[in-house]
Amino acid sequence: MIKDNETVCHKKYKTIVQLDFESNRKCMSTVVNDGSKNVQFIKGAPERLLEKCTKYFDKSANTAVDMTTKQRSTFLGLIEKQAAQG
Repeated sequence: MIKDNETVCHKKYKTIVQLDFESNRKCMSTVVNDGSKNVQFIKGAPERLLEKCTKYFDKSANTAVDMTTKQRSTFLGLIEKQAAQG
């Protein structure tokens, strides 16, 4: 399944630049183009990614909304809870 998704992604997106994982950033990034716009995919430490987030997808509203300090704290609490469970 993952390999199938990877193949679809390679067909849909052209890689523009890839920034490898760096311990000081605690993430890696890939910028791709879908034919009309550039999109950046980031993978890394959740707490580092949340620092950079300005919006999140609110499922109940079915839209992207501004990230608040309270919501960021809620997400971090959930991450810590999952990490504690192993």
